[in-house]
Amino acid sequence: MKLYIYFVMLLSCGMVILTGCKDNNFHNALLVVESFHNKFSSSDFNGIYIDLVSKEFKKSMTKSDYFKLMKKNRELLGKYQYGRLLKNDQMKVLIGENKTTISYHSTYNKYELNEFFVIKKEGDKSKISQIVYDDIHAIKIKDK
Repeated sequence: MKLYIYFVMLLSCGMVILTGCKDNNFHNALLVVESFHNKFSSSDFNGIYIDLVSKEFKKSMTKSDYFKLMKKNRELLGKYQYGRLLKNDQMKVLIGENKTTISYHSTYNKYELNEFFVIKKEGDKSKISQIVYDDIHAIKIKDK
């Protein structure tokens, strides 16, 4: 009987610890997305590159291609206005590799669209490893 009680207590503590980690990872990931939107609106692409994107992201393209892409996206979408969280998930792809996915519905000056962010832990910081824009379902905002 004592073994059963210890097992239940250990299981309960483990669940509390894991739930707390998940919430903290999600909160940190959400802060990274919000920081991305703020820096994107002010065209601080260097700040995004230095502070917010992962090594994996940086390896996927040259720095000059990254800046060209970001400037093109900024011209096309306009300034970020606001957004709302659609969905988030935490996944363990490989042992020790935590990733959080965040789906956002974002409104910019010129377009409204869904964005998908993959955030991973890099050391003690959360970094963006992937951004996907749903340009198929994007809605152009009419000029006033």
